[in-house]
Amino acid sequence: MWVYIRTISWLRGTRSIQMLHIAEVETRLEHRVKILRSDRSRDMFKEFSKEKGIQRQLMIPCTPQQNGVAECSNRTLLDMVRSVVAHANLPISFWKDALLTAAYILNRVPTKSVTATPYELWFGQKPSLDHLRPWGSAGYVHNPTHKHRKLDPKAIKMVFIRYPAQAKGYVMYGEHTNGGMTEIDSHNVDFLEDEFPTVGEVRKDVQLFELQQDIQPSFSEGKNLDSNQVTEDGMPPLFEKNGGDLSA
Repeated sequence: MWVYIRTISWLRGTRSIQMLHIAEVETRLEHRVKILRSDRSRDMFKEFSKEKGIQRQLMIPCTPQQNGVAECSNRTLLDMVRSVVAHANLPISFWKDALLTAAYILNRVPTKSVTATPYELWFGQKPSLDHLRPWGSAGYVHNPTHKHRKLDPKAIKMVFIRYPAQAKGYVMYGEHTNGGMTEIDSHNVDFLEDEFPTVGEVRKDVQLFELQQDIQPSFSEGKNLDSNQVTEDGMPPLFEKNGGDLSA
């Protein structure tokens, strides 16, 4: 079963949105929709079903077992959302992004009853799973439109929140150049899959540090082969230029 996620704003939509959804299903599967099953909470398909000749099947109140497939999918989605939200360090306000990500993954994995994935049944080809990344993980997003100087950072650290609906890539959340927070659709992302930052951590600027490297000894005269460091004069740091004793 292919899982659709519709927000409250979509449910408040007009008749045209209902027609677009039915038209998408009929175009993709090349079959007409004949039966539409729903609960009694909203009656937005009543007039539309009459005009299209679609048979309506209504559930009895307080009997979710009559729509067992959908209810089972709802529970699976809820368990997946609860798991990824607990593993990441994002606030609960990102639950919708976690839900969209869970549905994206659920449409690409098989079930016990059907060996083929919903994606394969819907599009006619097997899905690719190479691009899947942990939800809430950090990633450095490369911005090709920004003109960087030679030593400036070439990417900005952001957090992965979901997959785009109509593109192949990632929706990343992080700080905008103007100081606010924004979402960016990008395919050029280097992920840190073991790092799950908070929203506050991605607002920090990237700091560059210069690492000190030990000077390797050479076999020239005047250097101690047992030490990895020498002075600018070529003498070991524990000896004086005149070769004096350590106790002097």
